[in-house]
Amino acid sequence: MLCLHPGFTTEARPRDCLPKGFPDSIPGTCHFVQHYCHPELPAAAPLADHVEAGRRELGIGPEYGDDRHAAAEAAAAPTAEL
Repeated sequence: MLCLHPGFTTEARPRDCLPKGFPDSIPGTCHFVQHYCHPELPAAAPLADHVEAGRRELGIGPEYGDDRHAAAEAAAAPTAEL
């Protein structure tokens, strides 16, 4: 959960802001990330640097055996017509 890691700024939003088909069985208030600032980087550093530092710290990415990003990219890639 992001709330366990410093640096995330979120905004509570109503459930109707969730994607279509989001399960009603998952309770709670939805929060959307507004900003991320890695606590060990200067606030003025580029957002990409903050995200990369957070990704490394949390062990997210293919080099850590996490292939969710690659799967999302593959799903979003255009398909060739037959």
